[in-house]
Amino acid sequence: MEQGDKGTRCRRGLLLALALLAALPELAAYLAMALTRGERSLGTDLAGWPGRIHALGMQPYDWAARQVLSSTALYPATAALALVCSVAALWPLGRPWRRGIVPALVFLAVGLFPLAYRYQPALMAAPGYPQIVLTPVAFPYSVVREARAAVQARPCDYLLLGWCQGTVFYQEACGHHVRHLAVDPEVGGAPWEVRELPTEWDHRAMPAGQVTQIVRATNVWPATHEPLARYAALDGAALASHDGRWVALVCSYANGPQDVLLVQIAAH
Repeated sequence: MEQGDKGTRCRRGLLLALALLAALPELAAYLAMALTRGERSLGTDLAGWPGRIHALGMQPYDWAARQVLSSTALYPATAALALVCSVAALWPLGRPWRRGIVPALVFLAVGLFPLAYRYQPALMAAPGYPQIVLTPVAFPYSVVREARAAVQARPCDYLLLGWCQGTVFYQEACGHHVRHLAVDPEVGGAPWEVRELPTEWDHRAMPAGQVTQIVRATNVWPATHEPLARYAALDGAALASHDGRWVALVCSYANGPQDVLLVQIAAH
């Protein structure tokens, strides 16, 4: 019986160690978020020793974001490993119950991470304006693109090509791989790849001053800088459809991910 209990404890310990190791990227991100929110709520001046403490606390997160969280392959794999190992470390259930606290906390930390660490494009439609985000922002891209924004990584560039008969066309360049995509906002659905582009366009450029009235910048601190951040996040000219119902635009964080947005500015 004692040998069996010892073997169970050993197995649980190994599984818990593996779960914690796999969960290190998420734990580092939680630490960085706590530091950032605490500093903002307290109005901490990062000059001098507070800045050194901040830099020291952010180093694990910087590594995690660059090496794991920004990868569409590594992040889901390590998260799945942490979840499986933390659940396995709970069994068999029994007394003392406190043995299951740490595995349960690891499971919750990793499982709830996509809700706490979630990407938003640099610009979003202002209240009252429907929008469509054409670039991928669902899980796991919601986590991956947030990490890429944090470390200023931009694997793909986007360029608006124009509107033709209610369909917007744009270019996606990821390294040497270039695609031309199109979407009809009235029909909806995912963008599709096109082989031939229209020879004539029927769009018009919208002045930046008008565009900034229908969008809001995200993740801006202090919040009083938000109106100016709208101009900084806008990449290139925004293009309005021929009927004036939709506006297409490209936005980005500084050296970070770009996004293609469609904002509806007029109803039927």
